[in-house]
Amino acid sequence: MNCPRNSRRLLCRLLGREPLAAVGARPPQLPTSRYYSHVSSHSQRPEVFRSTTPGSFIRHVSKPAIRRLPGPWPPRQYCTSPTSTATPLVFRWYHIPWKVTAAVSVISVAALIAFCHRCLEVVPCTNRAHFVFLSPRTERELGESEFAEYKEEVASQILSELHPDSVRVRLIADKIIRAAQRGLGVGSRDAVILRVTGSRKNGKPWRPQPHTSHLHGLNWEVIVVEDEPDTAALSKRGGKIVVFTGFLKDFSTDGEIAYAIAHEVGHIIARHHYDITRSKWMPIPLWVYFHRKTEKEADHIGMLLLAAAGFNPHIALAFWEKQARMAGVQTFQQYHLSAHPPYQQRFLFLSQPKNMEMALELYREVTSMDIVTERYFR
Repeated sequence: MNCPRNSRRLLCRLLGREPLAAVGARPPQLPTSRYYSHVSSHSQRPEVFRSTTPGSFIRHVSKPAIRRLPGPWPPRQYCTSPTSTATPLVFRWYHIPWKVTAAVSVISVAALIAFCHRCLEVVPCTNRAHFVFLSPRTERELGESEFAEYKEEVASQILSELHPDSVRVRLIADKIIRAAQRGLGVGSRDAVILRVTGSRKNGKPWRPQPHTSHLHGLNWEVIVVEDEPDTAALSKRGGKIVVFTGFLKDFSTDGEIAYAIAHEVGHIIARHHYDITRSKWMPIPLWVYFHRKTEKEADHIGMLLLAAAGFNPHIALAFWEKQARMAGVQTFQQYHLSAHPPYQQRFLFLSQPKNMEMALELYREVTSMDIVTERYFR
């Protein structure tokens, strides 16, 4: 038994190999990584593999040793698949604060320009710029519906169209309305009021032209309501005017009635009902201030319409003088907190040389045209 074993050992020595004595299990192989390099080492003992087929030859296989590179090095990675690389952070324009500020500023200025172009209007006769949010078409629709409701409420107090007071008031109102349409160029080529007031030659170039489109095709309507305590006249949206019988008793002349109607027509021409400065959301002091300002503007436009209709503009001064005399001494609340300015201030405002000269020039031009028309064309 020992002879074959010795022969086998001798044969292995002659071949330069060692016998397969006690070969253990194959050690696990480490995965290849970029952090390791394979170097051959002759000092490492070779591993011996034995074939599973009986009687086959035995061969020795020497594997390269694994030596770690000098550090520092990251942790070992045993994943053979390539690792995903993160997308680098790209800075956009909205990541830079000054660019964001510039963009917001440009957008705000563009929105403001569009808003001004859409809502900014210039009042005829006074050339005052103001903001109006409502379109003329919507204004007419609201005016018609509101006035229809108002007539239903006071249906029993409205005087008949054949009543002498109604006929008289309508004739005077027609004269004022025709003068306004002719003077503002509504259905006429010669806009005498705009020419005299300088709305076409002295206006600032960046401002739009005086707004008169809301007067085209406007359905004017004037009614007389029987109300003795109320001594005033009022205007409503969409060209509607209401005159109370109490006013006709205190102001009986045609000139006084004409100026009262012209004042209300002035509110409609200037679109004061939809002016942003007369909104209820404004603080009370500012609301009173702007409301008084629009009332004075209507006084000025009314005096110009009075002159354009052929009435002497001094009638407007006499009107407010009479109002102040009838009102007597006003209280502190009436003088300072009322939405309407005191009668003395309105009288002084209209009697200013600039306002009166403009009205007198318009009055002379209109009356001279009437004289020429009456003399040569009748």
